Amino acid sequence: MPKKSIDAEALKHIRQNLSENKKSAEVETQVQTEWLGQAFSLTRIIRWKKPAPDQAAIPEVGHTVLSDEPTNFLGTDAAPKPTELALAALGSCLIVGVVYHAALMGLRLDEVKISLTGSLSRTGLLDLDQENRPGFRWIKVELHIEAPHPRESIEKLKDVVIRTSPVLDMLQNPVDVHVHLS
Repeated sequence: MPKKSIDAEALKHIRQNLSENKKSAEVETQVQTEWLGQAFSLTRIIRWKKPAPDQAAIPEVGHTVLSDEPTNFLGTDAAPKPTELALAALGSCLIVGVVYHAALMGLRLDEVKISLTGSLSRTGLLDLDQENRPGFRWIKVELHIEAPHPRESIEKLKDVVIRTSPVLDMLQNPVDVHVHLS
């Protein structure tokens, strides 16, 4: 089944609007996560909607995401682990980048697949070993793109995607995270 591609003209229009109004490019993302028992949790993605231009924005739940741990780590294995969701977020973000930038560059895509693998030590998570951080020590990304274009064009596309991926940027660069008790 053919995949629906991105409307390049619509994307160029969005890009132009953001270029002319940098303030509208700033967005905040909000989620709320609730413990459901054992290692199981539910995260609600909050989207802010304005009923009318002159009214204040109101929150509404956009999507929900479940997370759990495998049974051998005291979860119920009813959903992906948080670290698997992190890899999924990176893979999804890279796919969006490939598709969007291919459209902007006038490249036709036949197939895009990404395989991600990460390595971490659970000793860091359980505070058993100060030498092992709790997060991924490394992540390997295998990007597979089939397209009727020269390799140089695909390499250029890959470079743009790596430079512009928000999730990859968050994983590679420090982000100020402030945790407060309420």
